[in-house]
Amino acid sequence: MSQSPLPKAFVYRLPSEVLLEVFKAYWDDFGVIDIQVTHVCRLWRQVVQGYSCFWSTLELDILNEKVEQQAAYWLERSGRTPLDIIVSDSSRYSTYTPGREGRKEAELRLARLAKMLEEVMDRWESFSITLEPHDVDLFFRHCSRVTHTPNLKEFQVDAKDTQFWNYGSARAGIIGIPCDHPPCAGASVSAKFARCIPTFRPNFGLAITNLTLHLEDVDPTDAIVPGILRACSNLESLAVDLRSENTFAVTPPTPPITLPHLRHFYISWDAWLDHIIAPLHLPNLVSFDSHRHHYSNMEVNWNTVADLLVTIFQTCRSSLSSIRILGRRYSSTFDGEETQAVPLGAGPTIVLGSLVHCEVHSHGGDRLLRRLILPNIKSLDIADIEFGTAYRLVTSSPQLQTLSFDYIRGGPPSQTPTPTPHMLPELTSLKAVFSTHFLNHLLIPPLDRPRLLVGSSIPRLRTLHLEKVRFGDDALLRCMERWTELESLALRKTHTTDAVLVALSEPAPDADGGVGSKWILPRLSNIEIEHCLNITSAGFISFAASRNGPRVAPDTGGPPQVRGRAWITEPAPEGSRDDVTVHGCRLRYIDEFWDSDSD
Repeated sequence: MSQSPLPKAFVYRLPSEVLLEVFKAYWDDFGVIDIQVTHVCRLWRQVVQGYSCFWSTLELDILNEKVEQQAAYWLERSGRTPLDIIVSDSSRYSTYTPGREGRKEAELRLARLAKMLEEVMDRWESFSITLEPHDVDLFFRHCSRVTHTPNLKEFQVDAKDTQFWNYGSARAGIIGIPCDHPPCAGASVSAKFARCIPTFRPNFGLAITNLTLHLEDVDPTDAIVPGILRACSNLESLAVDLRSENTFAVTPPTPPITLPHLRHFYISWDAWLDHIIAPLHLPNLVSFDSHRHHYSNMEVNWNTVADLLVTIFQTCRSSLSSIRILGRRYSSTFDGEETQAVPLGAGPTIVLGSLVHCEVHSHGGDRLLRRLILPNIKSLDIADIEFGTAYRLVTSSPQLQTLSFDYIRGGPPSQTPTPTPHMLPELTSLKAVFSTHFLNHLLIPPLDRPRLLVGSSIPRLRTLHLEKVRFGDDALLRCMERWTELESLALRKTHTTDAVLVALSEPAPDADGGVGSKWILPRLSNIEIEHCLNITSAGFISFAASRNGPRVAPDTGGPPQVRGRAWITEPAPEGSRDDVTVHGCRLRYIDEFWDSDSD
């Protein structure tokens, strides 16, 4: 008696077009196809090998002895699909180090691979190479035929150092980029170069709109960086990371460089900022972001830098909306030593009417900020700035919505009247670190004077962060009575006690001393307390229980429930964990010493 054949499993009965959609979904998620699926059966192999996009991403490791066969296999099946190519070696991420013979064979493979990829340069959509400097040079010497790359969108070269953990162990080398673009192709290329100095074909340089340069031990006073920028005159975004602690001879000024389309400029640096920005003319700049490496010990002529930045900002005053300058802060310790005043340069002021965000954390920031008038600023974040400069900026910015300040140096000049508290009617977020004296010139009533004034200097305040600021409970509560819209409160290393939490746990008494219905901070929904030595775990637990209990639920007319956390400097109760959740709030016990000096 003959037996009927067993039915094929469902997965083998799927139509080819359905299998293709399944494989496409995997490819969309991971960007590559798992070659193992071609080993399942003939049908799967035919489906995968017949779809060219699956073979358009080539990840090529030059230490792989079969990398040439892999490249040939992928290229054959990719048809005319644009290619994403990644060339690297695995030695950086493994303990394997090839010997001399293995290294030489790897170089020969790299040379042959370069010639193979040169033949398909017109299909490059993205190209990335991360190899040691001599290998990068070897690749481009064997892939040197100038070829149009009309599909190229991303190009990245990282000439990594073998001893990559040793900063500055090798100087950047010059790499000639063989790519070119058809004239007037209208392409937009994003390019990134690390630890190498690129040179471009004219049309390729014009096609680059987003450029990132990471350069180490490069002489910033010569024509290297200006030459790169001059070749890329259509840039829209520029990021430069310049690390150079060496001393170089000063060279004559570089002729002006105009980048008419540049909108975003980021630069991180050790020194020599003035040499980089001096020749730049940026008429349509929208954002300027400068970050000085904190470990840098080289002197900076901030008066010169301020003059150059004012010149740049003057040319783009109608488009500039954001300034961010971060650098070394706190030029002296906070153990009672006075910061030595450095003479400030003089110069005319400019009005930046389009600027809405300004962040300056730098001891040299005074030299720039005292030259700026910001009538429409909405967000101001300053640190290590002199009192007079900070006060003028704040009080001349009526549209200010977010204000953050940290260590405002000195006080008002002794020969002038004490500044009066200033109204900030639009302010919704305030963060104050140190600088109690400056805060008291902005608040009505001041935190350090127990006087009761009508109104408030910040009536719309919704977020308040106070850190290392000196004030008493009574003064803080008087201000809180006027902050009826405050939703988020953070207290860090202040002298606040449980008395403030008790006042926030119950409605304020009425005029006759009876139980009232008016809450202090009636909209408070988030609270964070950290290392306030006079706030106890018992006080915080009682506050959380009161605010989050059923009797004060919003539907009964009470304030909203509060979420947040408290880091309390006291040992955890015996048998309790260090980190617990109580009444919807996180409580963490920190058993460590903390210096209570605030300012």
